[in-house]
Amino acid sequence: MTCFPQVFAVFSPSLSKSNHLNCFYEGHTLIPFLEKITAKFKLEKPIVVADAGLLSNDNIKALGEKNNEYIIGARLKNESEKIKQHILQKYQTRQQRSNRKL
Repeated sequence: MTCFPQVFAVFSPSLSKSNHLNCFYEGHTLIPFLEKITAKFKLEKPIVVADAGLLSNDNIKALGEKNNEYIIGARLKNESEKIKQHILQKYQTRQQRSNRKL
C-alpha cells in the first residue's frame, strides 16, 4: 500500500528586514518546511503542491536546484500577455484533443 503523508505547519508572522510586520507573505517558510518533512518521513523526492502565496523566484529556483517536481498556482491577472496566451493556447489544445476522443 502506498502512503501519501499530508502534513501542515503553522508559522507565526515574522519581522522583515525593515522591522515591519510581514504577516502577508509566507513564502520564506516553504523550503525549511520541505526539508523538515523530507527528513522526518524519509522522502526521496516529494512533489510540492502550493498556492500563489508561496510563489517566488527564490522558491522556484530552490525547488529546481533540488530537482523537486512542483505545482504552484499563480494569479493569471499578474502574468504578462505572452504567458496568458501561452496558457490559453495549451488549454485550447487539450480541449480539442478531448473533443476528438468523444
